[in-house]
Amino acid sequence: MKTFAKVMVVFACIFLVGGIALFAVGYVGGGGKEVLNALIISDDDFTYMEQTAEGDFATLSVDTSVSSIEFVLGEDEQFKFQYWLYKGDEDRFDTGDGTVSLKIDKAKKWYLHIFPLMIYPAEKSKVTVTVPASFAGAINAVTDVGAIRISDFTGLESVTLGTDTGAVSAEKLTVRGSVRLTSSTGALTCTDVKAAAFEIQTAVGALKLADLEAEGKLTAHTDTGAIHAERVTAAEIDAESDVGALKFASAKAERFTCKTGTGSINLDILGAKSEYRVETEVSVGKAYVDGVSAGSGILNPDAHGSVYAKSSVGSIEIRFSA
Repeated sequence: MKTFAKVMVVFACIFLVGGIALFAVGYVGGGGKEVLNALIISDDDFTYMEQTAEGDFATLSVDTSVSSIEFVLGEDEQFKFQYWLYKGDEDRFDTGDGTVSLKIDKAKKWYLHIFPLMIYPAEKSKVTVTVPASFAGAINAVTDVGAIRISDFTGLESVTLGTDTGAVSAEKLTVRGSVRLTSSTGALTCTDVKAAAFEIQTAVGALKLADLEAEGKLTAHTDTGAIHAERVTAAEIDAESDVGALKFASAKAERFTCKTGTGSINLDILGAKSEYRVETEVSVGKAYVDGVSAGSGILNPDAHGSVYAKSSVGSIEIRFSA
């Protein structure tokens, strides 16, 4: 028994030392860049790709799993897609049916879906799309994990950006149709944009809106997060948060609907109080209209415009400026 035990101890020591040695050799050999359970990811595992196209396209589309996406304004008539592929990734670049599109499917390996940000370093998990200034079509982009950003475009048909996990930012745009920004988990920012309508929605994250102008409806919803907007104009403004404060400064619309489960509501409305039917509903907290206590009730029931503000837990303050 003693001999057997000694043999087992010796074998255990050999396996332990051998394992440490293999890990060290692998780490040094891979430059120590990315390590996951002794899996070494080196630059040799990535391939740089660049796809270009020219034409009168109606739609530009990007669909990827683990990549941030950025749209930048080009200086010529060429669409350019720049990105990296990890071994096993598959990309499909298409220019048919009036659409120029890129779709990237990540390699079907379990660790890539559990630890995507560890496997794909930031500098190699980005798709950059250069778009001609003359492009007047629709831009659509979706990613599972990663941020999306677009800025400095005029004359677009529509903009639709969505991510499961990541921030979305749209700035300095002129759009004939609608702007739709969505995220399951991530902040949404939309500033200096003119469009027919806005739909901005996230499950978990704050919404920051500024200098927006809509011919139709502006919808801003978040389940958990604050909504902060300033200098926004629309025919109708619909803002809602389950948990989070709502704050609108210098807002102009014919109809306001603002609701929060837990959080305060502050509305600074450009317009005379006499032009609006004002209804406030508060369960725990107080409501004020132009500094006067209003409680739960209705003011100016026959007015053309309307303001409805509801907070289950939190105060409501509405101010008008003609």
